[in-house]
Amino acid sequence: MRRLRTGELHKRVTKRALETELVDLKSKRKRLEAHITELVKSADIEAERAESSSDFTALAKSNAMRRSAKEKETNLRKMT
Repeated sequence: MRRLRTGELHKRVTKRALETELVDLKSKRKRLEAHITELVKSADIEAERAESSSDFTALAKSNAMRRSAKEKETNLRKMT
């Protein structure tokens, strides 16, 4: 087995680190997308509840969830 030169070893270590970082970012992106989807679903449920019962607290929760989902979407776009 041949010995690696310092430059080759550095390239391999750097490449492995970049691959690991890429996998981490992809997984973070998936989690963020799933969270955004769940926030929007919950916001829809709260909005329906607010309409049916004239509950302004539920409406405020719904709006807060939508705002949070929108902020997370902005962060998601910045990641790409």
